[in-house]
Amino acid sequence: MTVRITKTILWALVGAGLVALVARFAGGLGVTTNLSDLTPWGLWIGLKLAGVAFAAGGFTIAAVVYIFRFESYHILARRSVLIGLLGYTFFVVSLIVDLGIPWNIWRPIAYWNLHSPLFEVAWCVMLYLTVLALEFAPVVLEKYSQRWRLCDLAYRFLKRITIPLVVFGIALSVLHQSSLGTLFAIMPHRQHPLFYSPIINVLFFVSCIAMGLAAVIVESYLANLLYQRRINDHQLRRLGQFLAWVIWLFIIIRLGDLALRGDARYLVGSGWDSVLFWIEMGALLLVPSLLLQWRRVRESRFLLSTMAFTVVIGFILNRINVAGLATISATGTSYFPSGLEILMSLGLVPGIAVLIWMYLVENYEVWQHEEAIDEVDMRYEPPRRDRPSGVWLGDSSLASFKLYSTAFVMTAALTFGLLPRDALFGASAVAKTVERPRGRAVLLVDGDRAGTSVLFDHRKHEEKLGLEESCDRCHHMANPMDQDTPCWCCHRDMWSVTDIFDHDGHVRDLERFGALDACAACHPDGGQPRARETVSTCTVEGCHLYELALHREKARVQPDDVTRARFAVGYMDAMHGLCIECHKERAAELGRPHHGDCATCHRHGLGPEATILTHLRERHDVIFRTGETPR
Repeated sequence: MTVRITKTILWALVGAGLVALVARFAGGLGVTTNLSDLTPWGLWIGLKLAGVAFAAGGFTIAAVVYIFRFESYHILARRSVLIGLLGYTFFVVSLIVDLGIPWNIWRPIAYWNLHSPLFEVAWCVMLYLTVLALEFAPVVLEKYSQRWRLCDLAYRFLKRITIPLVVFGIALSVLHQSSLGTLFAIMPHRQHPLFYSPIINVLFFVSCIAMGLAAVIVESYLANLLYQRRINDHQLRRLGQFLAWVIWLFIIIRLGDLALRGDARYLVGSGWDSVLFWIEMGALLLVPSLLLQWRRVRESRFLLSTMAFTVVIGFILNRINVAGLATISATGTSYFPSGLEILMSLGLVPGIAVLIWMYLVENYEVWQHEEAIDEVDMRYEPPRRDRPSGVWLGDSSLASFKLYSTAFVMTAALTFGLLPRDALFGASAVAKTVERPRGRAVLLVDGDRAGTSVLFDHRKHEEKLGLEESCDRCHHMANPMDQDTPCWCCHRDMWSVTDIFDHDGHVRDLERFGALDACAACHPDGGQPRARETVSTCTVEGCHLYELALHREKARVQPDDVTRARFAVGYMDAMHGLCIECHKERAAELGRPHHGDCATCHRHGLGPEATILTHLRERHDVIFRTGETPR
C-alpha cells in the first residue's frame, strides 16, 4: 500500500511537471520562469549542484570499498552507484531544460575552450556519466546473462574492468566537484561574502562527501520503509559517525576561511544572507552533527535517518544559496522561482528519478544479499507468483496502471488549465507609454522607468558629429513647425509600433484652414472606400510639400515610404536601431572593436536614480556656467 501511494503521488508530480516542461520548450524560458539577464541562474542551478553532490555517494562508497579496502561496505556499492547514476543523469536532463539554446549542448565536444571552468565541468559530467553507466550495467546484465550469451560476455567484460572504471570514476568525480566550485570562485562580485570563498572548490569537495554519505543512509532507510529491505544497522551507524566528522571538517574550513579573509563580521549581521547562513550552518548542519555524536541517536533508525535527511537538506540549501540566493543582495536583483519552475523541478527529480529508482530496485538485484542479515531479519517477502496456480500474489498491474494513469492525467490537465497565457501563446508585449528622458546636455534615458537607464551624452555626440549639422543625422523626422522632434514624440510605446497619424487633428486643421470637405482633401476619389490604402500621399500639393516636414535628407534612418510615413517602431527598437548601427560603423574608425556592444551604453552600477539626477544637474551647471562639457 505504501508503494502504491508513493507511486501515485510521484506520477501526479510527473504529469504536472511534463506539462510545464512542454510549455518551457514551446514558449521559452522567458514566459515560464522568473529568470532574467541579470539573474540567469536560479532554482535549477542550485538543484543541479545539489543533485551532483547527492550523487557523490557513488564515488565515496567506491573509494571506501576499492581504495581503502573496507570490504564490509561492499554491499552498499551497487546502491551508491545507482544514486550517482540517477543524480548525474538528471543533472544532464535538467541542464538541457535550463539552457536557452539546448540543441547546442554538444558544442563542448567539438569546440574546446581550455580556459573555461564550464568546459571542464562539461567533459567531467559526460565522462563520469559514462563510467557510472558502465559500473551499473552489470546489475542489469546479470539478470539476462543466463539467457543471452552476448549479455553474459558483456557482463564478464565489465566485471573484469571494474577496478579501472572505479579509479577513473573517482578521479573524474573529484575533478568535477572541484571545477564546479571553481565556477563560483571566479565571480566574487556576484556573491555575498558569507557564501563566496576563493577555496570554494575545497568546500564543494568536502560537502559532496558528506552529502554522499547522508544520501546512502537516506536511501537505505527509504528502501526499508517502502520495500522492507533488510539493512545493516551497524554499517549505517558507522557511516553516521563518519558523516558527523566530515560535517565538522566542512564547518571548520568554512569558518576558518571567513576568519582569515576578515569576513567573519558578516556572521552577526542583520541581513537576509546572515539568516540564511545560520539556518544552513546552524540548524541543518551543526545540530545534526552534534546529535550524531550521541550513540542513542545513531542506534535509532528514525533519528539516524532524520539527521541524515536534515544534512541533505542543509547541503541542498547551501548549493542553492551559492548559486542563486547569495547573488540577490550582491547584484541588487530580486528573484523567486515561478510556479512552472517549481513544477518542473518536482516532476523531474522527485518524480521521474525516484520512479526509475523504484523500478530498478523492484526488478534488479540492486540490493545484494547479505547472509548474516537475511538470517536475522525475515520480514522481507517480495511479491511472487504462486507456482501451482500461476496466480500473481502481488499488486494487480491493471489496477495500478489505472490508478497511476488517473493521477498523471488529472494533474496534467489541471496544470494545463492553469498555465499562464504567455506560456500557451508566447510572450506578448504589454503596452508601456514611453517617458521622456531627463536632463539636458546629458540625458538619462529610461523610457519605461524600469531602472535600466542609459546615460546619453547629447552634447558630446553633437560635438563629434558636427554640432548643429548633426541634428539631421539622428532626428530623422520632425513634426510640422518643429526642427528636432525628440524620439519619444513618435516612438510612444516602449515595445510596440505606434500609429503616429493624428486623423482627428488633420480634420480639424483642414476645417480651420477653410476646407469645405475635409475628408476629400485626402480621399479625393469618391468612388473608392475611404481607407488607409486609398488615401493620397502626404506630399500632395498644399500639404507636406517637398517632404521637408516628414524626413531629413541626411538622416541615418529613412522611412520605407516618406510619402505615407504613418507608423513608428517601438522605442527600444528605434534607439537600438539608431545607436548600435552607428557604433558598429565607428568601431573600426575608433579602434575599439567592442564599441557596438551592449555594455558601451548599458553600464551597470550607475547607482540610485536620485544620485544620477544630482550628477546631471551638476554637469549642466558647469556647462551653462563655463560653456565647456566636463569630462
